Amino acid sequence: MYTSRIALLTLAALIAGCSRSATYVTPDGKVVVQQGSKPGQGQVTYSGKDGKVTIDASGTKLPDDYPKDVPVASNAKIVMASTVNNAQGQGSNLTLESTDSAENLIAFYKKGLADNGWTINTTATYGAVNMIGASKDKREAAIQVMEADGKRMVTQIVGTKN
Repeated sequence: MYTSRIALLTLAALIAGCSRSATYVTPDGKVVVQQGSKPGQGQVTYSGKDGKVTIDASGTKLPDDYPKDVPVASNAKIVMASTVNNAQGQGSNLTLESTDSAENLIAFYKKGLADNGWTINTTATYGAVNMIGASKDKREAAIQVMEADGKRMVTQIVGTKN
């Protein structure tokens, strides 16, 4: 009986030691850290009395709560996604990597935003950085396409206006 208890405790310790998730509780809220399958990948979620913030660097898929009326380049790889839902508002941030040209990406976003009812307010180019600002209802969107190392990094930020 004693040996089986030791074996059971040893097994439980091994399982706990192999866990890819950790939860930290503070007086202000809770932080859950989930390690991804590769170094540098994972997800961190903070939940507290003021709301919830999630940062996902697993690079796998579009978050379920990402706004459906904001286009996402289909030929791009998702590098990171984050969402905020708190007393100050709601927002999403998406970082993509693409081998498509900056010109094609900018044309895609201008058309996609307009087709989904967004009003393009600003466009600007500063060297290797192209930006689009748009609004719809009580939300604003900012799209940035930047040339880096033969690829384009696309940052999409969408949030409610304060």
